[in-house]
Amino acid sequence: MIRILITGVFLLLILIQVASAQPYTGNLSGRILDEQGQPIPDAQIKIEELDRGGFTGPEGKFLIEDVPEGVYTLVITHLGFTSKQIPAVTVTGRGTTTVETIQLAEKIVALEGTIVTATRTEKNLNDISTAANVLTADAIRIRNSKTSAEALREETGVFVQKTNHGGGSAIIRGLSSNQILLMVDGIRLNNSTYRLGNHQYLTTVDNNMLDRIEVVRGPTSVLHGSDALGGTVNLITRRPPVSESGKSIDYNVRVFGRHATADGENMARGEVAVFNHKIALLGGFSAKKFDDLRRGGNSSHPELENSTNGLLQTPSGFSAYDFDSKLFYEIDPKQQLLLAIQSSRQKEVPRYDKYESGKNVLWLYDPQERDLAYLQYLNDVNAGLASNLRLTLSYNRQKEGRITQSDVDSDINTERDNVKTIGLHAQLNRNLNHHVLTYGADFYADDVASTRSISDASGEIISEGLRGRFPDGAGYRSLGIFAQDEIYLSEHFITTLGLRYSYFNTEFDVAASPSTETGLNTVKQNFNALTGSLGLLYKMNQALSISANAAQAFRAPNLSDLSKLGESKGATFEVPNTNLEPEKMLSFDLGIRIHTPTFHASVVGYYAAISDLLASADATFNGAPEIIVGGDTLKVKHKENIGNAFITGVESAFQYQFNRSLNGYFNLTYTYGQNTTGDEPVGGIPPLFGLAGIRWQQDRFQAEVFARFAAKQDRLSADDLDDTRIPEGGTPAWQTVNLRAGVDIFRGTYLQLSLENIFDVNYREHGSGINGAGRNFIIQFEFRR
Repeated sequence: MIRILITGVFLLLILIQVASAQPYTGNLSGRILDEQGQPIPDAQIKIEELDRGGFTGPEGKFLIEDVPEGVYTLVITHLGFTSKQIPAVTVTGRGTTTVETIQLAEKIVALEGTIVTATRTEKNLNDISTAANVLTADAIRIRNSKTSAEALREETGVFVQKTNHGGGSAIIRGLSSNQILLMVDGIRLNNSTYRLGNHQYLTTVDNNMLDRIEVVRGPTSVLHGSDALGGTVNLITRRPPVSESGKSIDYNVRVFGRHATADGENMARGEVAVFNHKIALLGGFSAKKFDDLRRGGNSSHPELENSTNGLLQTPSGFSAYDFDSKLFYEIDPKQQLLLAIQSSRQKEVPRYDKYESGKNVLWLYDPQERDLAYLQYLNDVNAGLASNLRLTLSYNRQKEGRITQSDVDSDINTERDNVKTIGLHAQLNRNLNHHVLTYGADFYADDVASTRSISDASGEIISEGLRGRFPDGAGYRSLGIFAQDEIYLSEHFITTLGLRYSYFNTEFDVAASPSTETGLNTVKQNFNALTGSLGLLYKMNQALSISANAAQAFRAPNLSDLSKLGESKGATFEVPNTNLEPEKMLSFDLGIRIHTPTFHASVVGYYAAISDLLASADATFNGAPEIIVGGDTLKVKHKENIGNAFITGVESAFQYQFNRSLNGYFNLTYTYGQNTTGDEPVGGIPPLFGLAGIRWQQDRFQAEVFARFAAKQDRLSADDLDDTRIPEGGTPAWQTVNLRAGVDIFRGTYLQLSLENIFDVNYREHGSGINGAGRNFIIQFEFRR
């Protein structure tokens, strides 16, 4: 027993000695900024001697834990910036060593960026298998566009349709409207009243408040749920900065102005940020006024020369204003709170195609309102199955009104739709050995108020409280649970597996006819879907990679599909159809990317098979295929699962750096769709379209000349042929040549001049209800402090 005791004491003394010989460990933190003082997310920090490190978060901050005491060399790398070494960084034990703020110099050509939407985690574009676009704040500024929709017109694979001057709907892989998911800061903008027809909701997000726009081309239903068949557009707003100067309070000011001649546009924005090292507040206000849009005078297509006032497309002008604010609070280095509020108001927006066709003397979207508020909690919890946690509670309100009158003596019809959406989203991420696990759940609940009133020609109300476009008091709920695993099989091979279960429930009363407000019956419906995805990325070397994706997607019938009652596109009247099933898609794509210091290229081919395709189909009302509304005879239609279809195409983009200052770029997109059940083209498919240009940039000055173009589109579905926005025989081919130049006059002051459609070509983008702008001179001024 004495021997055992002596031996135990001896071993204990050895363990104490060994433990005391172990070096203390500490933490290493810091922040990485660009030369303008803006944070750089997703920068890699590597401790060279230990061959380990970490990445910066959204605020450019990093924290590396459990670093043994010692002196180390840090290596900072980021694709868009010049790498940097920080020698002789001393880490002391039992505490946190904070290095001084590190600034990186931007590379002359930053061909790639980071994206969140594709995987719900920050990734470099070269590290994802899906086809995607990232439009940065600088690119948005340089493009000098009037709306968020128009900012996307130059992107590979994105076609933009405009029903009216206030409209703008993205078409991706041949699909649009409620087959494309729109998000703001990762929160769904789509609600259950989004129609299967191009719309204007993208333009209600002020492009002046955006930090970037992310577009994922192809289905993303596993991560984002219903509607994400053709793709997802995520509009990400700016966050207020956090002070690094040591001041108790700091501030930034931004003033922006723009004038365009084709529509007499005047736009102004003011923005102020007040912040210290823990709390920051950003607020901005934009005011916009647009007059009637002048089309091009150089025309070779008489079918496009029907403007109502010479070259002016009257009425098409409108006014708008936007407000946004964001409050950021850092509870501690691992926990943050973010509160955001956004409001958009568009007043008396004419639906111009109704005036040009002579069908109406009055057709206005008024009001067109959007409000979004959300509270987000972020926690780098780093425990169990969670490296970080993101919780988001959101409230979204969308109010839309339509005021229509057939002729000066007829009654005035006024419709009001008000949709309130509560959202709750939870997401967790975990970085495991060779795995990045993302999982969570989301819930959205829509409550719909929809009414209609009728006034005589003098404006006196005849009747009110009538059944609106949608059933008043309707509810629509969705719940989704998702999981995704990014598996790093080797240094060169990444595979991504995803799975989602979604459930939908709706309940509403639908009127038996548009002429009577009695005979209501209650409809209760449930839909569910299980979807999966597989992505493969093989990096042959630093310059060349091959990607492949297989993904399921779906779109559950919404209230617009099931219960809409009223006029629709062209000379049609839509009636409810509650006997619908979700439309489903199985998509495959194969892509190749080349990325060298001087040359960048990507080519993606895809094929998507759609079953139970939802589209407009001929119907009857009270046994008749037509209905008379306001003196006009309209064809009766409803939504229907019309059968099976496929869409296939190729998306390509190229960029070459001739020298330090000069580069050329080109993109081309081709889409082909066929309804195999109906043996006709899929409706709404854009023509072959693309962009080619050359850009020169040196020091504070940049200039570029580029051409946008589209081929003729005469492959039309039966529904297309009923659309009065598409000329008989199809939409003619067109091309425009454009020039723009910008200069940083001095630090924080930027001036840009643009000349769009230099040759004043008269053209119409396929499916649009208004012609494009003629020769258009634009001046833009921005001041930052």
